[in-house]
Amino acid sequence: MDITVVRNYFGRQRDSFIARVRIEDVGEVEAVFIRAPAIVGAEGDARITGFIEHPRVGKVGVSATQRNMIALTFHPEITGDTKVYKHFINLVKK
Repeated sequence: MDITVVRNYFGRQRDSFIARVRIEDVGEVEAVFIRAPAIVGAEGDARITGFIEHPRVGKVGVSATQRNMIALTFHPEITGDTKVYKHFINLVKK
């Protein structure tokens, strides 16, 4: 995927947090960030599709899409919310 990420952008594991995130074509999801990277750039047909407003670092990208690929900087499997998975399946079907 044609994106640029920065590892451990929000800090170490002790800096993990939960936030509500709005992702294009998905809606709002609860997102768990554990030693999470940030998406700081996208090129070509890659798009940053979700952002959070973090109190320490400001607005930062947390999801991206390119063709039938999705990149997330959080753990959707922890919350049990299936919206991200359903969106991915729809992308692959296209």
